[in-house]
Amino acid sequence: LRRAGNLEAAAQHFEWALALNPSCTTCLKDWAEILHIQKQYATAEEKIRTALELLEYKDSDALFTLGMLLSEQGRDKECIAAYRQSLALNQEDAELLYNLGVKIG
Repeated sequence: LRRAGNLEAAAQHFEWALALNPSCTTCLKDWAEILHIQKQYATAEEKIRTALELLEYKDSDALFTLGMLLSEQGRDKECIAAYRQSLALNQEDAELLYNLGVKIG
């Protein structure tokens, strides 16, 4: 559904899946990405932070997503911290390195 561009239906499926399994971190991360596309940054941040708590903050992609969401909200210090946490887990992510460099200046 997400690939077909039907973001509303995809979000509904993630909501349904999470009702069955509230610990589905893939569902939380994917739903956060949909919310990010829809510019619902605060709600996306809530979903990605829930996923990160379940993952004990050991998921580079989720931390990168958090950094992007914080950046969109103008929260640059928090964004940089999230990017640095992500970098500690994955030093070879070119997009992450670029985004961090842009934020640091």
